[in-house]
Amino acid sequence: MTCRVRRIKCDEGKPACRRCESTGRTCDGYAMVAPAHFQTKRTGSDARCSRFESTSTSPLVLPPASKLAWTMRATELYAYEYFRRETAEPLQLIQPAGPWVRLALQMSLDSEPVLRAITAVGAAHRANISVTHASLAVAMSTDDKTLSRKLYGKALSALQTHIDKVTHHKAALEPVLVTCLLLITFEILFEDEHTAFIHYTLARRLVDQLEADRNDAKSTFQLQSPATMSDLSSTFDRLRDDLAPLLDQIENQDPTQRELTRHIFPLRKQLSSQLTSLIAEGHAILHEYRSLAAPYWQDRPDLDPAARLCLTYCHSRSVAVPGTSALETRRKIVLGSLQAWSDMVTTHHLGDSRCAQLLRIRHFTSLHSLHTCRATSEMSTDDFAQTSIAILDVIKAYLAHSHQRTRAQSRDEATSISHDRGVLPALHIIATKSRDLPSRSRAVALLRKYRRREGLRWSPVVAAIAEAVINLEESRAKALSCDDHGVDDGFATKPMPEAARLAEIVICGERMDATHVRLVCARFEPESQGQRIVLEEFEGEDEPLATRATRMRTLDLGGIAWGGDGCVDEIVR
Repeated sequence: MTCRVRRIKCDEGKPACRRCESTGRTCDGYAMVAPAHFQTKRTGSDARCSRFESTSTSPLVLPPASKLAWTMRATELYAYEYFRRETAEPLQLIQPAGPWVRLALQMSLDSEPVLRAITAVGAAHRANISVTHASLAVAMSTDDKTLSRKLYGKALSALQTHIDKVTHHKAALEPVLVTCLLLITFEILFEDEHTAFIHYTLARRLVDQLEADRNDAKSTFQLQSPATMSDLSSTFDRLRDDLAPLLDQIENQDPTQRELTRHIFPLRKQLSSQLTSLIAEGHAILHEYRSLAAPYWQDRPDLDPAARLCLTYCHSRSVAVPGTSALETRRKIVLGSLQAWSDMVTTHHLGDSRCAQLLRIRHFTSLHSLHTCRATSEMSTDDFAQTSIAILDVIKAYLAHSHQRTRAQSRDEATSISHDRGVLPALHIIATKSRDLPSRSRAVALLRKYRRREGLRWSPVVAAIAEAVINLEESRAKALSCDDHGVDDGFATKPMPEAARLAEIVICGERMDATHVRLVCARFEPESQGQRIVLEEFEGEDEPLATRATRMRTLDLGGIAWGGDGCVDEIVR
């Protein structure tokens, strides 16, 4: 066997070649080649919607020392390789005690639960960042999401089998803990911290039991290595802080504020519960509108998944709603309830606590999304100009306190996941949807200053993409202001023209650093009443993110529902 890194004979040592490790290199092991491009088996229109294909010219590899490799399908092999090439690096940065990621790859050679969990995380990560809507919600195609869930199910089954062996002293404990870390990561990708906390609780219980055994000089578990176990124990110590229950702990971690507001704490709990329900109902309404528009685009072979998603979002603003549908009534009821919720917060002066600050930030995002979801003119976003300024003040105060607390705990913001999520979507909406340049610039500045992570999203990357969108809109507004006499000197003080505003933006990227992304943008033609959509594509690379136009198409919806004719296609060179 030959080491692919140094092109010398491998000593076949496990879990890695010692000839590589002696020089500080990471041994990639041996290679088993798998197809570089493939498509999973699908039926109907789903077959066209999603393709799980490699973006690398390098062959797919999986260490053949693992006998498990021969039981895996092509999609599973690709998911493993995607984790190794793309997921492992950012995961080592944002998770505590980074060596566990490398340990997981080593264990995958002969541990089925670890191997299965790696494929699940790789599939979820690929589906997560491949196509992302501007609101930063997880926008996975149904098929890719189903694939990652199936792999997750296999990991759970393999984990249960391994736990049974551990209890009978037939297997080591460490693979259980590593698998739990991977499953925690999977749930973070799906923004389900509660299930992640369940996985953490299981693993933490095992670690605590092991510590108790050491004190009692007895051995309940079989271990592979004391050093490995020590590293894993440190990882779970760090996760104790990262995966604590969110809103209640935010309130409870401030004893002084809790004592001062003891009499209104139940009201805050009630408001938190109400807002959570309203946000969930708002998401359901948005999903139903988009479900009405999706069938018009899912069978278009000339459009890739990102373009279909962008057009679906845009078309959902004007798509015909069945006369028997109560969808619009539900939307108005939720909007009214959101306004009543805001009035309640103002009436009881609940805006100063960190709990209330986070609730107000999330409220803004939901209200903005639901208020504009049926607007075929982006001028309606100007209604939020003053609200955006006020929310920026709230976000600044909230992040400043988080920053102080993180420093007090000797933690690095850039390597810690913030599970009190909701700040990045609000800042991104302001940066991309508020056409007031000072507000946009302020939102970008906050994204860059606090270097916050929510899930696998990092605020400097969100800032880079937002800046690219701002530059696209501002440059177009300036160009539109030109006339026969040159540039209108007052264009900067006037509202941005409709033709310069992007209605929907889908972000496609393969890496976490945003050094190369593709933006698929849609906007309504002015005065078309939602009948014509201009679809533009841009490629961006380097830092700061410099974009160039690559394609533009105009699509005639034939009224408020797709008619299928009148498409003009122009390649921008």
